[in-house]
Parts: sequence; C-alpha cells; structure tokens
Amino acid sequence: MEKLGLTIVVFMSVLTIYIVYSAVQNESGNLLFILLGGLFAVLGNLLHSVKPNYL
Repeated sequence: MEKLGLTIVVFMSVLTIYIVYSAVQNESGNLLFILLGGLFAVLGNLLHSVKPNYL
C-alpha cells in the first residue's frame, strides 16, 4: 500500500511540473496523455496485489 501512495505522489508532482512548464512555454499537452496512460499501467500492476475489502 505504501508503493501506491508513493506512485500517486510522484505522478501528481510530475503532472504539476509539466502543466506549469507547458503553460510557460505555450506547448500543447500531448505528453499529458502519455503520463496518464503510464499512471493507469502502474496502478493496474499495483492494484493487482491489493485485497478486496468484502472478504
């Protein structure tokens, strides 16, 4: 569960830095879709080991 929290914190930090950078440089947000896809891939791998709470 600790990896999940760390993953989300790192992703949100990278996302914030990228948004500020793209606003300053007037750049389009193409990298944003790659970052979101990477987040879903990592979360999918991490959530496989989390036990459901209904058992």
